[in-house]
Amino acid sequence: MAAPAGPALESAMHSHDVSEPLSALAWPAYSMEKLNPYQGLLYRRISSLGIKVKELSYFSFIKERPDVIHLHWPERVTWVRRSLRFARPLLVPTRALLLLAGLLTMRARGSRVVWTVHNMSPHDAGAIGNGLWRLYLRLLSTQIDGVISMSELAARTLRAEHRYLANKPHTVIWHGHYREVLGAGLDKTQARLRLGLPAEGRIVTFVGQIKPYKNVDTLVRCFREIEGDDLRLLVTGLPRDDRLRASLVELSAGDPRIRLDLRFVGNDVLETCVRAADLVALPYAEVLNSGSALLALSLDRPVLVPAAGSLVELAEAVGRDWVRTYEGPFTAQHLMQALDSSGRVAGRAAPLEAFEWDTIGEQTIRFYRSVGARSRRGGNPQR
Repeated sequence: MAAPAGPALESAMHSHDVSEPLSALAWPAYSMEKLNPYQGLLYRRISSLGIKVKELSYFSFIKERPDVIHLHWPERVTWVRRSLRFARPLLVPTRALLLLAGLLTMRARGSRVVWTVHNMSPHDAGAIGNGLWRLYLRLLSTQIDGVISMSELAARTLRAEHRYLANKPHTVIWHGHYREVLGAGLDKTQARLRLGLPAEGRIVTFVGQIKPYKNVDTLVRCFREIEGDDLRLLVTGLPRDDRLRASLVELSAGDPRIRLDLRFVGNDVLETCVRAADLVALPYAEVLNSGSALLALSLDRPVLVPAAGSLVELAEAVGRDWVRTYEGPFTAQHLMQALDSSGRVAGRAAPLEAFEWDTIGEQTIRFYRSVGARSRRGGNPQR
């Protein structure tokens, strides 16, 4: 499934010598791999194709002269360690101003800025407020030279909701799979034994950071409505705050079929939890893209997700047996129907040919060139 290109991109793609060497700074590049291997997979593939990629920091704005700056999650300026929350009113605007000033400086030197849009707005909007977020995004948009979306729907939504980005060069490049970073394969029985779960019966799993928009509390409520001593629900991930943790513990109390592992765990534990499952349920209240869905499919487990964001196109690409979608509020019936149908793909490999990193790396480099990145050899930026 190749990423489509608009007229502006199509003409630009053919106007650059693909042999020109490029350098890039990414925010982040490799620093978040323990949370999500996505960036590491992307930039190692890009590096293998001849593009030098390094981590962007505020100090980079002083000494670096990259051809491309590739941004993910501009809301990172709002992310503050718990120990520094008292300083958030000062830290957030300072970080935002530093980023905006740094991008302005880099572009004046000839760098070009590409933004991969993971979320339409920050999931933790309270950290900055919707009004300030929109102002920040409006100012940031003046420094953006090209936009990457992960689905056609995301691209259309971005253009509709943020019209000042509508005329920027824009392309769609899929989120790649995780098969390259997965450990030695345990089968379902082995994974369950490792976790101390029954070898028989059916298991529903949720994995990932637990935040309010991910609707894990609703998943627990709906699971409790389903009868069956052979059923299990395994929830693994670190809750955003103590209130959410307490709510999940309270909701699960009295049902021995529900197992909560509410802590940060490594990728090996997440893999084992997914391998132990018959179904991975991700009943997000809002979603644009989902790395957890790609992780489950990379481990050949079907997923249950809302018919929203890129997940509709994911279902079309991989097949409805692998990606079960639902409309409206999440219910116990949705969960039971998906669990009943999960056996259709048991023992099979999910068809993820459209999500190979070779293709994604090549598409990304092509887009870098299309936005007018100057060569490392020098020269004026091309528009």
